[in-house]
Amino acid sequence: MLVLISTDFLNKEETSSSLCLSELIQTEFHHVRTLRIMEGVYRRGMLDDVMLEAAVVHTIFPCLDQLLELHSSFLSELLKRRSEGLQDGSSTNFTVCRLADLLLRQFSGQPAEEMKKLYSEFCSRHPKAVKLYKEVLSRDRRLQQFIRVRPAPSDLLPVCLSLSGMMSTNPKVALWN
Repeated sequence: MLVLISTDFLNKEETSSSLCLSELIQTEFHHVRTLRIMEGVYRRGMLDDVMLEAAVVHTIFPCLDQLLELHSSFLSELLKRRSEGLQDGSSTNFTVCRLADLLLRQFSGQPAEEMKKLYSEFCSRHPKAVKLYKEVLSRDRRLQQFIRVRPAPSDLLPVCLSLSGMMSTNPKVALWN
């Protein structure tokens, strides 16, 4: 999702806020897309196509549903704020008067604690997830085949896998190094 805006009609503060919101929307959009790929392609495929045990798949993708909900909700709020500021007759030009309230709501208090908890769990389980994934991949032909035939657009898979520090230079060999 690329958000283009014309800043010709905005003052310096409005331009800064609008560009900041555009950047937040684009970043959050890509993050939600990454989480959806992890959930819809990899996790669901490992459960339905490969028929791995749910406990194994949950170990490989901990907290995924909660993270997807958290970021989808934040993206929704950002998009709502942008639509509230749309200029009459335009679908791309908008003025943002308030942004700090969304950021405070997302990154302070209980929501911030929840986010820290989720990401702490997600990241702390990374070594175990990688180890388990490699073990299962080495012995399960169904998983090997699943990984081999997954569509892996060059711009999606590396971004998806980098979410938790997992990068792959060859998605047909392994999800993680």
